[in-house]
Amino acid sequence: MIKAVLFDFDGVIARTLPYHLHAWNIVLKPLNLKLKLSEIAVEEGSRAGEIISRIFKQKKIDMSESEIDNLVEKKRKIYQRTANSAIYPEVQDFLVTVRKFVPHVALVTGAIIKDMYRAVNKDFLHNFDLIITADDVVHAKPDPEPYLTAAERLSLKPNQCMVIENAPLGIQSAKKAGMHVVALKTTIKNEHILAEADFIFNRLTDINFKDLLHKINSAINN
Repeated sequence: MIKAVLFDFDGVIARTLPYHLHAWNIVLKPLNLKLKLSEIAVEEGSRAGEIISRIFKQKKIDMSESEIDNLVEKKRKIYQRTANSAIYPEVQDFLVTVRKFVPHVALVTGAIIKDMYRAVNKDFLHNFDLIITADDVVHAKPDPEPYLTAAERLSLKPNQCMVIENAPLGIQSAKKAGMHVVALKTTIKNEHILAEADFIFNRLTDINFKDLLHKINSAINN
């Protein structure tokens, strides 16, 4: 039986991706590099340094670890100064619904807590029983460690957890952890990219949570 719903943050709880892209493009301008939203969307979920390292590798840009760390710090400061992110309007009602059916809700994100405060206030974060950020794990998504850490701290088995994600690396992380995964098309519209998820919806408002929970619990019992 599902006893917890674990939410990703960026793109699931809050609309943050355009502001991350804006900050990246400011720090990358001296390199004559401008990223597209789609390039960030498919990498979202990992730590910032890992995201930009993979993008540099794809573009055959050679940069040292210390140079990347410096870029990440500059990008983070710009994001925290300029982001005007907001919680998706349907999130609060969805959390109320989830609470009627499962005892635990948690956040599992590759973000750091300071970045999250640009989109939500501390009071909102009290909606969650547990928050796992990049600072709580050694290995970020797509490694299963973030989701396995959440299950362990909630004293649950992985198959007792439902994950709601929006990006392929997060989906891979949750599937490797042995969890049931729902994908939202909030940042990536191509269902092929999200195909490893068990269910795909446009956004939270399209989910009949009671029916979805019944489907997953029936599959577990069978």
